[in-house]
Amino acid sequence: MPVFIRGNRVMIFQKIIIFGSGAVGSSLGALLSVNHSVTLIGRQSHIQRISSEGLRLITDSETIYRMDAREYIDQIPDNSLIIITTKAYSLPGVIDQICKLKPRNCFAVVLQNGLGIDYRSLSKKCLGLNIVRGVTYLAAEFFKPGIVRYWPGRTLIENSPVSDSVVQMLNRSNIKAAVSDDIMKELWQKMMVNCIVNPLTAILKIRNDELNSDHLFELKHKLFEECSAVASSEGYIFDSQFEKKMNGLISLYKNYSSMYQDLAKGKRTEIDFLNGYIIRLGDERKIATPVNKVLYSLVKYIEGRGLERE
Repeated sequence: MPVFIRGNRVMIFQKIIIFGSGAVGSSLGALLSVNHSVTLIGRQSHIQRISSEGLRLITDSETIYRMDAREYIDQIPDNSLIIITTKAYSLPGVIDQICKLKPRNCFAVVLQNGLGIDYRSLSKKCLGLNIVRGVTYLAAEFFKPGIVRYWPGRTLIENSPVSDSVVQMLNRSNIKAAVSDDIMKELWQKMMVNCIVNPLTAILKIRNDELNSDHLFELKHKLFEECSAVASSEGYIFDSQFEKKMNGLISLYKNYSSMYQDLAKGKRTEIDFLNGYIIRLGDERKIATPVNKVLYSLVKYIEGRGLERE
């Protein structure tokens, strides 16, 4: 049972439950399972392989992790820590599932890409569930059921009564983490990265670091200008120094983006919560976003063709 001390208060998590067995959720579940009791909830083929053979996590080497993996759960112990790593569009449904299990004194850390979700309304659905927002820069790639590639990255958790405990738990499991006093700023920073990396890599079918090509510099810059103009209307300023830092960060990741992986599998993407959100907010504020609109249309077209084949 994970026990942590925050000041004079002891935070006890009876269980760690991860909703979302994609690349990120599987990586977190594997690393946390070394020190804690973890249940990973996800899709049948992946869950069955983990249950029978463990999860093979590939970094510089390969390690097999054993953990409880299920397609669904029928109860949530009181004082559980829930980590949600599903796609943004799945969050309302996941919260509904959790609410039906009547959680008591549970915390849900939401690690998802994009903006535009009404978290306040979701929080009101479950009186026994406290939603804490977070953002992660770890990268992961889903190879096939039971096998995931993982690249370390920083995870930031919104300041809350439980955040110190969660951060300690993550750090003890070799997941670099910290508490953020301005999680919206962090979410906007990740938004800036995702709105450039995800659609471009998905359309061009390239790895993230390949975006550093000189041929793509002007396109990335135009995207950055549009996104930063919209962000500034919300009070978040991103200058040329941030753009330079962002391009340096992109060059470190050799994985395929989540959007590339989604389109390759014929799945729905999170484009509506990324560039789609930039477009909607830009239209409201009379801020032109023509490059975002072109990329959004292309991704939605490819996405639609994949979903039709399904």
